[in-house]
Amino acid sequence: MLRRSFLKQAVAATGATALSARIVVATDLSQRVARIIREYDQQGVHRTGTKVDEQSARWLARQARQSGAAPSLEPFTLNRVDPRMCHLQIGERRIEGLPIFDGSFTDAGGVRGRIGPLDSEAEIGLTEATPNAEYVPAYAKMRREARHRAIVVVTRGARPGPDGAGRDAPGRRRSCRAPPGAA
Repeated sequence: MLRRSFLKQAVAATGATALSARIVVATDLSQRVARIIREYDQQGVHRTGTKVDEQSARWLARQARQSGAAPSLEPFTLNRVDPRMCHLQIGERRIEGLPIFDGSFTDAGGVRGRIGPLDSEAEIGLTEATPNAEYVPAYAKMRREARHRAIVVVTRGARPGPDGAGRDAPGRRRSCRAPPGAA
């Protein structure tokens, strides 16, 4: 066999082996990632400061240890608002939502009144926003200047249906007048 033929065959064989090894590694990685996401999802609602959050932290530390890392958990205290209920009810239709956490909250009776666009004379202002709109200056201005007794923000995500995007409270220490809600 000529040296040229030998080298071509060797390179071809090595390349094929390396390619099949990469495919096996990619498949193993995909399966591992899918398993980790499935396990995380099955733990429950991951809200900061809850039992599930604590259990997830321990689970994640075990995952990191199994991968050779040396994780540590650092406990911390926080003030958290746990809303009991937040919904918009129009006639018999009830739409569940989340509060916007930078405003005041209502009692169980909520706010009653007409709903209308922001800056209308309605008691309840209605607007739409994208996820993370609370970090846009126009949103902060709207919150400061609202004259409604409540504001309903319809969150519009990338996909139709509930996106679970709650409104954060980047200016939590500053109070806004209207008790807000998000649907």
